[in-house]
Amino acid sequence: MHGLRTLAGTLAMLVSTTLLAQPVGSGVSIGELPFGQTFTTLGSSLGASTLVDITQPASSDGSLTSATVRWQLSGTPCANGYKIKALRQGTQLGTFTVVGERGPFPTGSGDLTTTLNPPIAVQAGDLLAVTQINPTSGNCGGAALSASDSTHTALRITGDVQTGAASVGSLLRGYQINARASGTLPTLVGVIPGVGSLQGASGSSFRTSIQIASGGAGGQTVSGRLVFHPRGTGASASDPGVDFSLQNRDTVEFDDIGTTLNVSGLGTLDVLSTGSLPLVTVRVFNDNGSAGTQGFFEPFVRTRDAAGPNSQVLLTTPHDPNNFRMNIGVRTFEQGVSFIVVYASKSGTSLGTIAAKTFPPNYFEQFGLQQFVDNIPASPDALLSFFVTNGSAVIYGSTTDNRTNDSAVVIASRP
Repeated sequence: MHGLRTLAGTLAMLVSTTLLAQPVGSGVSIGELPFGQTFTTLGSSLGASTLVDITQPASSDGSLTSATVRWQLSGTPCANGYKIKALRQGTQLGTFTVVGERGPFPTGSGDLTTTLNPPIAVQAGDLLAVTQINPTSGNCGGAALSASDSTHTALRITGDVQTGAASVGSLLRGYQINARASGTLPTLVGVIPGVGSLQGASGSSFRTSIQIASGGAGGQTVSGRLVFHPRGTGASASDPGVDFSLQNRDTVEFDDIGTTLNVSGLGTLDVLSTGSLPLVTVRVFNDNGSAGTQGFFEPFVRTRDAAGPNSQVLLTTPHDPNNFRMNIGVRTFEQGVSFIVVYASKSGTSLGTIAAKTFPPNYFEQFGLQQFVDNIPASPDALLSFFVTNGSAVIYGSTTDNRTNDSAVVIASRP
């Protein structure tokens, strides 16, 4: 056990490097319900305590209207088993104040969704917490904790944290609390940065197929929606979409999302869910008719993995710019994005000055490399460095073989 004050440096680092994102009309969200049912029994063994998700803070200012907690029931359900809290870092590093709490709520098994009435007003950076009351009259169980990678860290504080309390706590590195609170349902859980149904250069005809699988806990239905936003314009509530509803371990496929939504051209796709994070598999392919297809799998990007403030992400240009063309895509979220671009040769020499880029909220565009770098001549194996100063975005590079139209997409990643 360590005093919260001793955690100040770690907490500041974890919160400042978290990446934030939200779609049009979705409002604020905190936390995440990961895919699947694989979690440890640690949560229920911790007893009366408050579990804080310190790696996925509030994406923006707003009001939380609902919360879902994945619960492990280890005894008889309790009428007053847990509370939902929003915490804000105090004026002294390593301390917190409670800015709102609701409950107690009854426990059960699986994903428990409850209305927060009245809503809890939060600010960007506030943290989600679940207090396990665990009365002496019975074992109510505990919030599910998934064993994850080092990017996830939970904080456990003994007892029911109150405003102004200087409690002691311990870090649970590599564990993710299975809980999420949001302003609306369904909630944005990730994006497919670039999708479309369009004719490309050199006779190419690109399509996008999408497969969605559910890993919801307790056999519950996970419903959601895919929403298409066209390139070059801000997202609108009237943008076309399609609903999906999946039982546990169920799958649905859209062979060509452009045909499904009756849209053409290039755009971006929101993935919204009422429950857990679904498993999303995306294939972009060049349709050669009876000759078959050529394609690649495009990453599904969770909202927490977008490039946020004070982060740097990188892309490299093709080794052979004569035979391979490259495009740069930018998908922003609720706060828009501003970033600085540094374009350097493989030897580290600057290739020229590029004007700082700013894009509006909930916006998507894809540019040819030459246009994106302000008409600086192409250079093989060059490095593009993006330094995000405000907001958040997914930035990607799309490379296509001019001879075969064989393509691939790479999400700009941290160094």
